[in-house]
Amino acid sequence: MGNIAQVFEEKSLVVVFAYVAAGLGHLRITDALLNGLPDEVDPLLFAPEDALTTFFHRLTSVNPLAKNIFEWSQNGNPEEIYTRFFRWLLRSNTDKLYNELSLVYAQRTSLPKTVLIVSTHFGMALQFVAIKKKFEQEKHVKLIIVMQVTDDSPQNLWYVPGIDMTFVPSEKTKKALLDYGRKNKLPEVPMEVFPYPVDPLMEKKLTEEEFTDRVKQMDPEANALIHLAVPVSGAAVGMTFLTHMVDELYDKSNRFTFHIISKSTPYTQDFLKDMINRPFVKFEVSFSSREIIDKYVKLYENNVISLEMTKPSEQSFKSLFCPVQKGGTILLFSEPVGRQEFDNLDFLRRHHFIPLKSEMEKLWQYAEQGMVIDGAGKWILEEAKHWRGLILPQGSKKAAAFIWWCLQQGILKTMIKEYVCPIKDQELGSDGVERFWQRVAEIVEEKA
Repeated sequence: MGNIAQVFEEKSLVVVFAYVAAGLGHLRITDALLNGLPDEVDPLLFAPEDALTTFFHRLTSVNPLAKNIFEWSQNGNPEEIYTRFFRWLLRSNTDKLYNELSLVYAQRTSLPKTVLIVSTHFGMALQFVAIKKKFEQEKHVKLIIVMQVTDDSPQNLWYVPGIDMTFVPSEKTKKALLDYGRKNKLPEVPMEVFPYPVDPLMEKKLTEEEFTDRVKQMDPEANALIHLAVPVSGAAVGMTFLTHMVDELYDKSNRFTFHIISKSTPYTQDFLKDMINRPFVKFEVSFSSREIIDKYVKLYENNVISLEMTKPSEQSFKSLFCPVQKGGTILLFSEPVGRQEFDNLDFLRRHHFIPLKSEMEKLWQYAEQGMVIDGAGKWILEEAKHWRGLILPQGSKKAAAFIWWCLQQGILKTMIKEYVCPIKDQELGSDGVERFWQRVAEIVEEKA
């Protein structure tokens, strides 16, 4: 890895990853970045367990009233009030973080000259910035803090004055955040656009045989098993929907094999007990969030997955993989929850990775009518050459019927076999992790 390896293998540098354990999103991104470091680097992980955050995450995803209040608080004046309060709260509660970082520093065999903090959560980044000056003065060490924004969503809290660098997935988010900072007369924040960091372990190209298998899975005339991945968050959002969806699809064809990857929590236990009686469902379950991420990656390494049913969370950015790569499955998105998921879908539409809203509604309508794609409907197959995902209609029956219609009409096969991989640019490409570390290595050399 050339210069990257030289910088990060330096004994006077300690790399610390800071993320929040609620849900799997921040951990997935942290893991992707970890997998891009040289093997010789031994980074440290800061991930405080927060039962309240996990409960809030589940409540705002499942309860309609809480969901509406949450989405209301993410925009306009309510967001500004929330931002100011939360910033104050985080900056006022840094003693524990300071003591933990001091302990890590003191336990090193040889005291480091530089500590690099890589944060995938604005809260952790805010707190590290708050203790930066004191830590540097007392420990005689350089503290460098960089942050990866985990959705293409310019929410105010991602603007962290005093940080050394913020990485964002698009120019749109960068502009919105910088405009916010200028409007509120905040100190300017260094900010750069790089492709979202998807896991480099899933970037590997399929063999010719594996790609043929993926195409056959999406061929309505073939009899190949269709491997559909279903990652489940620890908050267990949409379990009833998933249960009915799995049954509906299998009733339509026994070609479907479902791979459920789930953390074992009180919220997921009933769902897992119910699903275990279905022979067409395979499980990867663990009490550990880190192990679940590893199992997810191994699932893709050991199987040719053609479909994945997921929320439009950070998983949306798997669209940066092409179908010829391990991670290049077709993404089937459930209903968005929270501003960040709507914003992620907007990113996908801007890059033509999913149909436009009007096109998506037409597809749902055509599926309900059982329309056969010919003549006037040929535009669908032409557009499908650029799509990496589809949004499912509400309701498990409608969603399953829609997937089945897309399969029967050759839409899914076209999305795999004839996909036109876009040219890499500032926002696109599956090498975002490599680009991230190249830039961070430069920042370390500049500031250390």
